[in-house]
Amino acid sequence: MGISAPRAFADRYVEIINKGEYSKLRDLFAADALFLAPHGQEFRGRDEIGAFYEKFLGDITPTIRIASYVEQGNDCVYELEAIAKDVPTYILGAIDHATLDADGKVVRFTVFTK
Repeated sequence: MGISAPRAFADRYVEIINKGEYSKLRDLFAADALFLAPHGQEFRGRDEIGAFYEKFLGDITPTIRIASYVEQGNDCVYELEAIAKDVPTYILGAIDHATLDADGKVVRFTVFTK
């Protein structure tokens, strides 16, 4: 029994961010994906989502890890702890909810931040 598609996504998401390869995040999303970002922001499609992440993460350059993880079917929800430029120890920074399609691409992504 292998790793599920939702867990593979979550692990790859963390790996890409920790490597600082933010432009690769767009490849995790379906062409018509919907991203409900913090503060009421909404992005549609992998290009808009990718551009958001390149700017946002490029400004804060975090190191993240999954603090807790649950999944059901094609959905996963996980808490992320992060350290960043001005944060020397890991703190809970976000809760993410991803829904994947049959190809393992994210079609809907919601991020809640503290």
